[in-house]
Amino acid sequence: MVPRTFVTAGCALPVVGFLSLACASAGPVVPDGVQQAAETAPQRGGVMHYGVRQPLDNLDPYASFGVSVGVLNQLRFEALITPKVEPGVDPRIKDEKAPLLAERWELKDPTTWLFYLRKGIKWIDGVELTADDVIFSVRMLGDPEKRYRYRTDVEGIAELKAPERYTVQMTLKQPDSNFLNRIGQVIVPKHIGERGTSFTKIQDSIGTGQFRLLAFDSRAGFAVERNPDYWGTPAPYLDGVVAHYGLDDSGMMAAFIARQLDLVTVDTTSLGIVKQNVPDVKQNKVMSAFNPAVYFNETKPPYNDPRVRRAFHLALDRQAMLLTLTQGEGVISPPGVNGMQELYAMNQEELMKLPGWNPTTKQQDIAEAKRLLAEAGVQPGFTDKILFSRAASTAPPVAEMVVGQLRTPWD
Repeated sequence: MVPRTFVTAGCALPVVGFLSLACASAGPVVPDGVQQAAETAPQRGGVMHYGVRQPLDNLDPYASFGVSVGVLNQLRFEALITPKVEPGVDPRIKDEKAPLLAERWELKDPTTWLFYLRKGIKWIDGVELTADDVIFSVRMLGDPEKRYRYRTDVEGIAELKAPERYTVQMTLKQPDSNFLNRIGQVIVPKHIGERGTSFTKIQDSIGTGQFRLLAFDSRAGFAVERNPDYWGTPAPYLDGVVAHYGLDDSGMMAAFIARQLDLVTVDTTSLGIVKQNVPDVKQNKVMSAFNPAVYFNETKPPYNDPRVRRAFHLALDRQAMLLTLTQGEGVISPPGVNGMQELYAMNQEELMKLPGWNPTTKQQDIAEAKRLLAEAGVQPGFTDKILFSRAASTAPPVAEMVVGQLRTPWD
């Protein structure tokens, strides 16, 4: 493996808009617990259509990742616990948990967690949820032969057992203060999973969630309908949800303006265009982790010299990126941590005192970057390329700003 380090290029957390139409059915399902502010009392009925940038290639709830699988998983399956949602507050900021399949939980000792399941919850086929389903799910996710992306979330579990039919005991290899965030994957039915299909068939997509799967095509999208026997309250407002694959950003905006889609996610640069064409649009701002980074191949010069990487860090102007790319919405993140997660992130006041982040000392940072580059033997006229993906609409403007700012030390 090629060793790499990264310099966070923008570290901005813009506010992304979930846009919905006034004519859309009330209560749309949106990812990550985001609430929609309701101006009127919600009405039951209707099918919501929305576009998906990243198609889902299969139905295995653990095999894929990203918003697409996250939304579909939340529609058909549920986890033991869920982010606690408060009106108008993104649940990821406070990072608190609320009961879902587990009605309560406790830390018995530094390495032993007990989860107490709600009684009477049934899978769509009528079989009751028990502790055996939870144990099966965790073991399936952690199976090294399956090589699931999030298997590391459960690798710290040393032992799983069911002291009672509705109680799950998880004993960790060592104390883990972040364990409740790791155990947020969905729970799947043991009696279906034992068939060995990894839930890749529609008929095996049996969950406890608010909706059940009707159709799926890895190129076209998926459709779900309301689960009439959902255990929770209130029951889903929508009759169903249809996801449409294969739309790029411009196609998605065009479909929304033409009222072929009821819900779309846009960045702040596209928001004005939509508002001009859809006067009755409803906007909901949510936190979106937007952390572009410049990765270096440390096996080749000059990037094997830490002075060069330090110079690039100092030359980048994160405040300019925030203003240009997100119109000033959001905050700037410290390395490796979402800047809006108050429990973990360094506060903005302290962050802005550090070299590279301090907007009042940017000229001194650039002078130091020049000195480091000269010391490392990097002369004016040095050129290289930055590779980026066009899959995301934000990548090209970020790359352009990074290139422009990294030229500064040689100007």
